[in-house]
Amino acid sequence: MNQGSKVTDQYHQQHEIGAELGRGGQGIVYTTSDPDIAIKLVLTNDGEPYTDKHYIHGYQEQLNNLLTLPVNQDINLARPICKLKDHAGYVMQLLRDMKPIEDFFAIPSKDLEKRKYPQWLDGFVKEKRFKEAHALADYAQTGSSKRRFQVLMQCATQLAKLHGQGLVYGDISNENVFFSENKAFNHVWFIDADNLRFENKNSKKAVYTPGYGAPELVLGLVGSSSRTDAYSFAVLAFKLLSLIHPFYGEKLQGDNGADWADEEESTSNMSLDEQASAGLLPFIDAPDDDSNRNQSGLPRTLILTEKLQVLFNHTFNKAQKHSWKRPLMFHWPKALAQAVDLSIECESCNMSYLEKYALTENKCPYCSAKTPRYFLIQRHAISQFTGSELWRAAIPRQEDEICLPKRLFTPFCLDDFDDEFARIYKESDHWVLSLSFSYSQQINVALNAPGERFSNFVSKLELTEEELKKGILLQIDGDYPQLVTITLKDVK
Repeated sequence: MNQGSKVTDQYHQQHEIGAELGRGGQGIVYTTSDPDIAIKLVLTNDGEPYTDKHYIHGYQEQLNNLLTLPVNQDINLARPICKLKDHAGYVMQLLRDMKPIEDFFAIPSKDLEKRKYPQWLDGFVKEKRFKEAHALADYAQTGSSKRRFQVLMQCATQLAKLHGQGLVYGDISNENVFFSENKAFNHVWFIDADNLRFENKNSKKAVYTPGYGAPELVLGLVGSSSRTDAYSFAVLAFKLLSLIHPFYGEKLQGDNGADWADEEESTSNMSLDEQASAGLLPFIDAPDDDSNRNQSGLPRTLILTEKLQVLFNHTFNKAQKHSWKRPLMFHWPKALAQAVDLSIECESCNMSYLEKYALTENKCPYCSAKTPRYFLIQRHAISQFTGSELWRAAIPRQEDEICLPKRLFTPFCLDDFDDEFARIYKESDHWVLSLSFSYSQQINVALNAPGERFSNFVSKLELTEEELKKGILLQIDGDYPQLVTITLKDVK
């Protein structure tokens, strides 16, 4: 539909079509002349609005069912406001100050050679690898892996909550998920909600965006489900973090004989490119199969924690033919939150890397700048203090005020893990640790030094830099008592 065209809703209000906002597997979302309103239009395979009255009536009945679904208000889903009168589509509220995840991906330019690149990309420029230099420069400018972890963490949380209600989203892609432009408001919203429904194992209804559909969905074996949602999310996460699709490997460079899926009769008419998009080739990082390797994209050891590598391997490799083995959405929020907390932002090039690299190399792997000082926060269960850490965070002290989320102090809970629990901020010649709210359980505090005793921590605690270097201990009571250590760390 052309810009400037008009559509009418069920209340006879006209809406003037504006720019394309997002595109999914079934249609397009447009802006309108009203900055607070967007229009979703379902289009034919030719890209034209449906004119068939029977189809439009059926779609409107589908929307009636959608409006009755019991979606909790705390789930960030742009719901239909009303139906369109003569088109298959609906009116929805526009998300202000938000943009699609698609914006994280660098748009190729014809003038890559003329672009001014930062110094840390000189090696790529000298070798005339301008496409890679452009992608990396854009990756850094858009927040690097840490910002992507934050967005994916919120995305996974919303989907896990939706699945907890027995609902399926159905068409996860880089254009259907929106995130806050302002980093201070780390919110994620889903648009294009017309495929939302209760999970039904007997249904084979499926709508997906090419490249994001689970193998069993593309082959028509099942309909949309929580497991196909989890697969689509994993594709989105892998692409966003590594800059490469999980199945676009060496096999696409040329047909080198019998391919991985030859034994499947249902794939006999599919090209290798179609098989890759459908997840029917070997995972490019499969530890037990190197036939479809791809060494391009960002090194996974620099951007992915061990837990995320396991989740990706189980999604794309272990569960490729058996979807019941696939990790569910409930596995992802915690793993992504841990990745957020273990990511260190370089003050020189703006790229992020994991703390384990900093501990061995004490420098940024991209520009070789020294690792900045950071607050190391470790959490143990009091009954298991001698055992492994339950949580670990490396938070660079790039600012004089740092917000500390609840997951650093109490067991992970999907409903409030990202809520602010405390702050550390600088005041002239000392630091202050302050609770952000009145915690219902008792908290005791002590310096991490011989002979120090615990005392009750009410709201604020003044600390010198030397005391923070030694570390402080917090005993946090509750059903599962925790011991938290906060230390200002210099990497040597």
